[in-house]
Amino acid sequence: MEASYDGISRTIPLFWWPLIKFNIVFNYFAVASFTAVVYDWVLTFGKEFELVWRKRCSFMSVLYVSVRFLGILYAGYDHKVDEIARR
Repeated sequence: MEASYDGISRTIPLFWWPLIKFNIVFNYFAVASFTAVVYDWVLTFGKEFELVWRKRCSFMSVLYVSVRFLGILYAGYDHKVDEIARR
């Protein structure tokens, strides 16, 4: 069985729609998560600059920077690997 969606002239089999909808929801979630992280950075940048970047390098500042940035880099890397695997 086939159906057209939102005026698309080509038809797509109905069994693909759940997968397409899942991918759309996943992408919306990724954008929302990224927006929340950027919003958090904007709100806390002043305190971060004062408490981490202006002080001498210490174990705690290195630990903070590692947790703050490596987690975000890993999330971006993991998302990219998932996108490549789906193709």
